[in-house]
Amino acid sequence: MSATDPGATEAGGRAAKRGELIAAGLLSAALVLPFLDKGVHQDDWAYLRVAQLLTEHGAEVFGQTTHYQGEIVEAGNGVLHGPVWLLCMAFAQLFGEHFLLVGHLIGTLLMGLLGASCASLAARLGARPVLTALTFCAAPAPLVLAPGLMTDMPMLALFSMGLALAVEGHCRGRSSLLLIGGVCGALAALTRYHGLAAVPLLAVLPLLWPPWRWRGLIPAATALAVFLGTMLGALAITGQWDVLRATDGMMGIKINHTACLMSAVCALGGVGVGWVFGLLAAPISAARALVRDRASLVLAMGGAALGVWFGLKAPTIVPAPVAGANVAVFWGAFVFGGAVLGLLLRPWTGLVPAILGGRLGEWRTVWGPRALIALWSLGFVFAAWWTVPFGSTRYALPALPGMFLLAGLASKRLLPTRSAWVALVASGLFGVGAAQADRAAANVYPELAADVALRVAPDGDWSTGKTWIWGELGFRWYLEEVAGLEILPSRSNAPASGDRILKSRILCTAANDDGSGGRYRLHEGVRRRMRPGPITVYADPWPIRIHNSHAGAGFYGHEAGFLPWSFSTHQHDELQVWTIEDTNPFLERLGEAQIEVSEYPPAQAGGRTMRGSIGVERFMVDVDQPSKLAVQILFPGRVTWHGVPIPPGSVFTVDVGEHHRLTYEGIEGPGCILRVRIDGKVVAEKSIDTRRGDPKLWQSLWVDLAPWAGSEVDLSFELAPMALPEGSTPGQPVVILGGFAEPRIVSR
Repeated sequence: MSATDPGATEAGGRAAKRGELIAAGLLSAALVLPFLDKGVHQDDWAYLRVAQLLTEHGAEVFGQTTHYQGEIVEAGNGVLHGPVWLLCMAFAQLFGEHFLLVGHLIGTLLMGLLGASCASLAARLGARPVLTALTFCAAPAPLVLAPGLMTDMPMLALFSMGLALAVEGHCRGRSSLLLIGGVCGALAALTRYHGLAAVPLLAVLPLLWPPWRWRGLIPAATALAVFLGTMLGALAITGQWDVLRATDGMMGIKINHTACLMSAVCALGGVGVGWVFGLLAAPISAARALVRDRASLVLAMGGAALGVWFGLKAPTIVPAPVAGANVAVFWGAFVFGGAVLGLLLRPWTGLVPAILGGRLGEWRTVWGPRALIALWSLGFVFAAWWTVPFGSTRYALPALPGMFLLAGLASKRLLPTRSAWVALVASGLFGVGAAQADRAAANVYPELAADVALRVAPDGDWSTGKTWIWGELGFRWYLEEVAGLEILPSRSNAPASGDRILKSRILCTAANDDGSGGRYRLHEGVRRRMRPGPITVYADPWPIRIHNSHAGAGFYGHEAGFLPWSFSTHQHDELQVWTIEDTNPFLERLGEAQIEVSEYPPAQAGGRTMRGSIGVERFMVDVDQPSKLAVQILFPGRVTWHGVPIPPGSVFTVDVGEHHRLTYEGIEGPGCILRVRIDGKVVAEKSIDTRRGDPKLWQSLWVDLAPWAGSEVDLSFELAPMALPEGSTPGQPVVILGGFAEPRIVSR
């Protein structure tokens, strides 16, 4: 240790050189520059919309309303974070059409400050400053989130700055740096309220990082004072405690704590992929280091076992398919993430023996700084586990710098230099790959909106009728801002015949949803008049996806599951055009029709009677076929409309099919016969048995109505079983499920 540097530690820490800080800051900021053209993406929309309301309504902003997922929501319930980033976004709005670039430039500046802060802390720990900082800033999560407009990266940058300045001020004994560090910690908390963790972390700084100085408590006291002062000011202006507004809103969202912890562990492993390759570059050295430190070996193995358990449990929570190369990514992320979680406990294992043995001063010198950085990561793993609404990589983001700093320290002390360079290169490759995937996903929506704007223009092919938006986030933002469209509220039956609804099959609800379920529902009157139209797929051959790219930042489906990134070429989104037609008289008058359903007695005493059903439902014959509004019949049954007028020169058409659930869920039963009867006589029928290989398609029935022209008839749909399979028990329910879609009487 250097006698001239009171902040030196047993690990060989020192103050970072000015050139190192400049290099780390500039290079970290430079990583973001290729992605400055990234569109509004994920939750960017929420911050921009509230920033617009802030510029228009000032202190009354949180009482303003907007639509989200079809419902009216207050701005105060939509952005559950502090005022700092909203003020930054309001500032960006002052630059007019360049607001998005200004917002991204602010994010780029903060990325540079984050890199410099990590370099400063790395130097104080004894790690390689620039290499360690860049390995983190180039990793898949930070580089993806930096060119965005959400609060995650700004909070982390300010948090890291606060800790780095506080450590530097503590080591140098400079009160000015301690004060600035405390202010940065408060700004982190006022950006995203999870940043309030800066206060306890700064409070234990003088206890863990030698030497002891009373002035080391200045950062925590300053951060707390600035935060509380701001809350009191907000109370005076808005009449409410802003942090309680955010906390109440967060607690109102259902939390799956196990899934949140699993996602955080997976983030440690998946975002730390660079260090996986760094260890593989020197496996013998890594193994020797673990063998020499039995405590680290035990903790790493225990954590890896926890990761295996999480990996086995994951499919029961998120049944997303994992195949091919993603199998290795999946298990690597869980096992390595679990091992990292175990190793983060290592600096703390000697605290109690040191206290009991009177060696606390020695423990502080050797392990104190590492214990502080480990506490940083462990605290935010706990926060991601217990205090956020759902598991997500970006909610675990604040836990990642500490892991990278300690990995950089271990690399310098225990591994050859090539390990650190391999970690940097691997981290950068996956980080750039993930950031490009997210950029491509975001840029789908301005492209889409520009095309729609041309089509809804006075000379466009959509100039007649009105076009509505059914979707959220970037999809919605650009269609509103560029194409001038309106969002379709859930309670609105306003769309008229000839209107169109543009649906994002990714940024809305389930791809095949018709508005009857999910989070963004549509009015029943709209659903009954909707007809599915063409689907445009926004594909991308780029082999990586981040946070499932399209879904925000969580475990939302397909290949990635819990993974922060995955190998995938899944489409970024699909645009479906629904057209609004006049009401269908058969579907509208189903309640007036005569309905006959099958009924089966209980199979055993005390059981319940099984009864068929007939209703109007959005019917699917297969997941890759269009769903259609249909009369759905469960079990053998018949529905009859009496007194149906038959105009001269007309025909009757209807599409029929067997529901895909029968094969998807492996339900046993016979094929079905779908019949159309007029005055009791069968005039058309189709036999379908998809469970035994028939195509899962809509099939058309057509009836010439000339024999009944000018009269009124009884028109029936009937679902009957084909021959029962061998071994069927008489009297048991005959499970058939058929649909009669879009029935119409039209001119020949």
